[in-house]
Amino acid sequence: MHWLKLWTRGWLEGSIRFDLTPAQRSVFIDLCALARESRNPPMVQANETTAYPHSWLASKLNIPMDLLEETLEICIKQERISEDNTGIKVLKFDYYQETKRRRSTKAEHTRSFKECPVCHFLVEVSKVTARMEICPQCSKKGKEVTLVLKEVETGD
Repeated sequence: MHWLKLWTRGWLEGSIRFDLTPAQRSVFIDLCALARESRNPPMVQANETTAYPHSWLASKLNIPMDLLEETLEICIKQERISEDNTGIKVLKFDYYQETKRRRSTKAEHTRSFKECPVCHFLVEVSKVTARMEICPQCSKKGKEVTLVLKEVETGD
C-alpha cells in the first residue's frame, strides 16, 4: 500500500475546487489514488502497455459510466490528465501530492520519551508532558517512581 499525500492548500484553494463538481473532484482524486497504487505512477493502467477499460474503471470506482466519461473529458480539456492506448496519466501528479522533498535529519527520526524504570511505561515528551516527573502508572499504585529521559529512533 502507498500513501497519497495531498498538498492541502492546492487541493482546498486551487482551481480544481471551482473547475470540477464535487462528483468530478471525487473521480479525479480516485484517479490520483489509482495512479499512486500503480506500478508505474502517475499512470492508471493494467500494465505498462495496456489501459484499463473505462467500464472496469467505473466499476472499480463504483460510479456511473457517464460520470467517469464526463470527468475524463473535462480533465483532459483542463490538462489535468492525458489518455492514450496505454492508460490515463495524471499530469502534474507531484504537484497534487506533497511536493516538498525534505532532507531527513536525525531530529526528525528521533523522539523523546520519559520511561519508568520500574514498569517501563513510556510518556512521549511534549509541551504537555515535559514537566511530568512521576510515572502515572506507578502513582496509581501508590508509588512515586521518577521517569527517565529516553531517545527512541522512529524510522519514519
